[in-house]
Amino acid sequence: MRVKGQVIVLAPTHRNSLESVNEMMPKKQAPIWIRRLDVVKAELRNVRFPKSAYEGSRQCAELSETAYRWLLESLRESNPGAGEEAIEQARRLLAARFSAAELRHMKRWKKERDRFFRG
Repeated sequence: MRVKGQVIVLAPTHRNSLESVNEMMPKKQAPIWIRRLDVVKAELRNVRFPKSAYEGSRQCAELSETAYRWLLESLRESNPGAGEEAIEQARRLLAARFSAAELRHMKRWKKERDRFFRG
């Protein structure tokens, strides 16, 4: 900075001073789901979505029922000779583990969302 009469003239000390300041700042990296948006788009291109809300609800109910049936069959196969009470206990334990994993995932996702979108 030089004073010339009454006018103050700001002279940059470095030709690319703004670029060097930007280089010092940590760069934000987009989350992986944004970086791979093209992969998601390609996967969704082959998916047929329900035509109505009723059809979507019906498909969801069918998938849930099928998944629940498969889960119970898997628990019966992995615990041969176990009674229905033991199978139900194993199902509850598995549901509790899923719930805890989902809670950890949500905490991590909120932290990532806040860092990227509000930071």
